[in-house]
Amino acid sequence: MEKENGKAVHCVVLAYPAQGHINPMIQFSKRLLHEGVKVTLVTTLFYGKSLENFPPSMSFETISDGFDNGRHGEGLKLSVYNEVFAQRGSQTLSEVLEKCAVSGYPVDCIIYDSFMPWALDVAKKFGIAGASYLTQNMPVNSVYYHVHIGKLRAPLTEDEILIPMLPKLQHRDMPSFFLSYQEDPAFLEMLVEQFSNIHEADWVLCNAFYELEKEVIDWTKKIWPKFRTIGPSIPSMFLDKRLKDDEEYGVTQFKSEECMDWLDKKAKGSVLYVSFGSLVPLDEEQIREVAYGLRDSGRYFLWVVRASEEAKLPKDFAKNSEKGLVVTWCSQLKVLSHEAVGCFVTHCGWNSTLEALSLGVPVIAVPQWSDQATNAKYLVDVWKVGIRPVVDEKKIMRKEALEDCIKELMESDKGKEIRINAVKLKNLAIEAVSEGGSSNKNIIEFVNSLKDNYYSHSFEKSMNKEEKLMENRIGMRKTMHCVVLPYPAQGHMNPMIQFSKRLQHEGVRVTLVTTLFYFKNIENNLNLPHSISLETISDGFDNGRHGEALNLSVYLERFGQVGPQNLGELLENHARTGYPVDCIVYDSFLTWPLDVARKIGVVGAVFLTQNLPINAICYHVYIGKLRHDHEVSLLPMLPQLQHSEMPCFFFNHEEDPDFLQMLRDQFSNIDKADWVLCNSFYELEKQVTDWTMKIWSNFRTIGPNIPSIFLDKRVKDDEDYNITQFKTEECITWLDNKPKYSVVYVSFGSLVSLDEEQMKEVAYSLKHSQKYFLWVVRVSEEAKLPKDFAKNSEKGLVVTWCSQVKVLAHEAIGCFVTHCGWNSSIEALSLGVPVIARNKC
Repeated sequence: MEKENGKAVHCVVLAYPAQGHINPMIQFSKRLLHEGVKVTLVTTLFYGKSLENFPPSMSFETISDGFDNGRHGEGLKLSVYNEVFAQRGSQTLSEVLEKCAVSGYPVDCIIYDSFMPWALDVAKKFGIAGASYLTQNMPVNSVYYHVHIGKLRAPLTEDEILIPMLPKLQHRDMPSFFLSYQEDPAFLEMLVEQFSNIHEADWVLCNAFYELEKEVIDWTKKIWPKFRTIGPSIPSMFLDKRLKDDEEYGVTQFKSEECMDWLDKKAKGSVLYVSFGSLVPLDEEQIREVAYGLRDSGRYFLWVVRASEEAKLPKDFAKNSEKGLVVTWCSQLKVLSHEAVGCFVTHCGWNSTLEALSLGVPVIAVPQWSDQATNAKYLVDVWKVGIRPVVDEKKIMRKEALEDCIKELMESDKGKEIRINAVKLKNLAIEAVSEGGSSNKNIIEFVNSLKDNYYSHSFEKSMNKEEKLMENRIGMRKTMHCVVLPYPAQGHMNPMIQFSKRLQHEGVRVTLVTTLFYFKNIENNLNLPHSISLETISDGFDNGRHGEALNLSVYLERFGQVGPQNLGELLENHARTGYPVDCIVYDSFLTWPLDVARKIGVVGAVFLTQNLPINAICYHVYIGKLRHDHEVSLLPMLPQLQHSEMPCFFFNHEEDPDFLQMLRDQFSNIDKADWVLCNSFYELEKQVTDWTMKIWSNFRTIGPNIPSIFLDKRVKDDEDYNITQFKTEECITWLDNKPKYSVVYVSFGSLVSLDEEQMKEVAYSLKHSQKYFLWVVRVSEEAKLPKDFAKNSEKGLVVTWCSQVKVLAHEAIGCFVTHCGWNSSIEALSLGVPVIARNKC
C-alpha cells in the first residue's frame, strides 16, 4: 500500500517478549506485508537474541526493557519488570522511531501488544497512529475489561459470573489469576492495565475472527468503534494459502522430520497429539497420570515433553512406549495438519486453541494457567469441539478420566458430532482470512486508513503556503529529471546507459554521471544520444588508481568520502539552473548516493546490475544466513548450489576479502531505498523475484537492458551501447559469408585474464573442432596464443574487439563460448544463442 509519495506505509510492530505473543504478531506482520506495508518488527534486546529464523521480509529492531542480559534478581518480579520496561522501553522505542525518520522511512503507525500500553503514549508523542493488538480472544479480554471498569472484582465473591454476551461462568471457567490473586496480584493487574488507555488507541485489533465470537465482538465494537478482528494469525499455508512460502511462524527452534515420518506411517485420525505448551510445568504426579492414561488407552500418541520436564516421566516410558513417540519439540502446526492426528490433548493456550480450530482438530481440554480455563469453556460448551476431563480435589486429571475422554472422543456418537463441528469451524477460519473474508476486509480497511488518514490528511494540513507553491511548481513541470550514477566499469555502465534510454523514451530528462578518470578513458569512444547529458564527479583518484588505490577497499572508502560532496554540488548546480533533480538512480556498488538523495529530499533508486540469484546469494551473506565455508548452499527459491557454482569470491575470501565485502555492503541500506531495480526480467526468474518482492515491496525488474534494436525496436536509433571502441565491419563481413548457425563465437569478457595454458587449450580445441569460429582476444592477451595461431587459422577469425550484440544477433552464430558474465549471459538469452559456459572469475 503506497502513500502519495510512492513510499509504502510503514508500521512498527512491537511484540511483548514471549513466544505466544511474538508468533501471532509476526503472522499479522506477514499479512501487512502482503498488502504492501513496510514492517519493522521490534522486541527487546534480550529476547531478540533468541530469534534465530527471523523472516527476511521484515526489518528488525530491538529496544531495551532494562534487563538486556535477562531478568535476574528483582527483574523476576513482574511488577518491577513492567515498571522498568515502561521507562526504558518508551525511551528506546522513541530512538527507533527517530532512527527510521532520519533514514527516510518515518513510521506511520505503532502496532503494539496490549500488554505494553505505554507504547500508545510514544505514538501520540510522535503524532502517528497507535493500534493496540490483543493476543488473547475476546471472551477472555472481556473478563479483564470488566475488572478494569469495576464490574468484576478479584478475589471472586460470587459463585457464578455474568458478563454481557458471555455464557454463565463458574469459578473453574475463569482465568487462573482470579483464583491466585491474593498470592500474586501482579499478573491480573497487568492484564487489567492493558485497558488503561485503550479507548485512546486509533485501532484495537484482535487475534480472532468474527464468525467465532459474533455476539461479544458486536458488543465490543459498540465500546471501541475501531475494534477489528484480524485472525486467525497462523501461517497462510494452513489457511488460505495466499501468502507464498508462509509455512511457519519464522522462529522455529528445531527440525520436525522425526514426528512427520512417524505420523506418515499411521492411519488417518488414529493418533492422539499431546502438548501442554511452552510455559507452565506440570507436576510429576500429573505427568505420570497422563503417561499411564495414554499407555492404557491403546491408542497411538505423539507427546511433546519439554527437556526440562523429561525427568518427571515414568522410568523408561519414552523408550518402552510401543504405540507412542515422545519428543522435546515439534512443529505443532504441521502435526495438527497431518491427517493421522485425530485428537489434541491441550492446555488450551489461545495460540494452540486457535491452531486446533483452524485445522479442524477436536480437543481434550486440560487447562493449567492464565486464560486457558476460559478457552476450555468455549471449546467444550460454546464451540462444541472438545471434551474436558474431570479433576480431583488436588486438581489432578487421573488416568481414568483421560482414558474416558479419549474413548468418548474417538469412538462415540458425541465424538463424531464434535469432529463435524471442528471441520465447520476450520472452514470458517479459512474463509475469514481468504480474499473477501471478514478478517481480510478488516486488514485492508486498517491499511487503507493508514494511507488516507495518517499521511494525506496530516501532510496537507501541515503544508505552509511556500510548500504548497513548490508542490504546484513541481506538478507543473513537464519533464522529470533523473541522475543515473553507474559504478565506473564497462559492465556497469552499459546496462545503466540502456536503462537511461528507456527512461528518456518515456519522457524523462536523464543526466548520466561517472567519475572524471573513467570519462577520460571512454571520452573518445563515447557516443551518447543527444537527449542524455553527461556530468563527472571525483572518486578521489582523478588521474587513475595507483599505489594503494589498487586495493578495492581503499578505493571505495575514498570514493565514499569524496563522491558525496561532488554529487551534492552537482545536484545543487542543476537546481540553480532550473533543472532540479527528482531522483538518483545509483549502482548498488555505491551505497552512499542514497544518503545524498535523502539529504536533499529526492527519490533514491538502487540499480542491481547482477541477476537475482547472484544478488540473493550476496544478500544471504549480508544477513548472516550464508558463510563462505558452507559445502552446499540451500537458499530460498534457488536450486541447490555446490561450491563450484558459487561466486568465485567465496573461494578466495581469505586472500582477497574486498570483493565479497563490497557485494555484501551493497545491501547495507537497500531497505531504505525508494525503489530497487534489477537488470533482469520477471519471466526469467519468477520464483526468486516473487520472494524478493516480499523483502523489498518496491523491487522491480526492468531488463534486459540491451539495445532496443535487438529486442522490441521501440527506441529509435538504439543500436549499440554507445561506448564503441572500434569499427566492427570486419567481423560482420566475415560472418556474412558463413552458413546459418555454423560459427562458434568465443569471448571471455573484458576484465579477467586466462592463463597461457588455458588459452592454448581453447585455441587447439577450436582448431580441431573443424567449425568456423570468431574469437575475441584482447590486445593484452594476444601473446598467450600459440605462435601464428591467428594467421594460420583457416576456419577462424581472431579479433581484438567486436560489437558482441551485433555478432550474437547474426544468423551465422550457432554457439557462444562465454565466461558467463551477466551482461554476456543476458545478451545470449535475449538473442536466443545457446552457450558453452566456461565461468572464469
